[in-house]
Amino acid sequence: MFRKLVFVCFFILRFITIAISQERFDLHELSEGWGAGLNYGITQFNGDIKSNGLINSTEINSILIFSIEKSVNNIINLNAQLGIGKLNGSRNHDTYVLSETTNDLNNPYDNYEGKGVKFSSDIYEILVVSKIDLEEAYIYFRPYFRKRKNIHFYYNLGYGEILYTSMKRNMESGTYIYAYGYGDLDGNYETYKKLVKSRLFIYGVAVEYNINKNINLELSSVSRLSFTDHLDATEIKRGFFTSNDSYRVISLGMKYIFN
Repeated sequence: MFRKLVFVCFFILRFITIAISQERFDLHELSEGWGAGLNYGITQFNGDIKSNGLINSTEINSILIFSIEKSVNNIINLNAQLGIGKLNGSRNHDTYVLSETTNDLNNPYDNYEGKGVKFSSDIYEILVVSKIDLEEAYIYFRPYFRKRKNIHFYYNLGYGEILYTSMKRNMESGTYIYAYGYGDLDGNYETYKKLVKSRLFIYGVAVEYNINKNINLELSSVSRLSFTDHLDATEIKRGFFTSNDSYRVISLGMKYIFN
């Protein structure tokens, strides 16, 4: 994980170097616009093991996000993030159609008791995010627009990796069904073995409020679309296809601007 974080930081520095060469910033400008933030929030899972309804407490868990940010110009900020959190979900048996239960590829030990399932997953995110100031972008095309002084609206686009373990259990008894990142092939079904990884694409909105010149408050709602269907230790085929898992992070945090 450390090597991946070093790579992310190198990527940001390289991007900034290119921006500097194009806009001819001086060294003083390079040293400005750095900040560090800490956010705490909730995760809301969306995948195969999910209850009906818009929001259900069984799909809610928590996440902590540390970030380092650099302002490239008035419109774009680059942000490197490291997140540590959990995902979970549950699903009653009567919500499955017959084709879903028969096409569930992740019950190889025939441990499913027929009364519903639940899962839990530990996740670690490493992300590079581009934060686009929507009002500044609008001013670029409409220079006479009057921008708010202490509030900023951002649209976030990013890419990165998620490292995770996930375990699926029977809903009532809590007994093991299947897992990723554990030693089932060695007969150690609930013994941690190694993290599984996948890519993430992220998108969403954020609002920042300037308390003073050095401290900002941030509220964000950002979705993560994974490139895997195994975050819930379940893969259900629908025809020839599977649907990749995703989750949303709603967080509140504080950012300190160094200069």
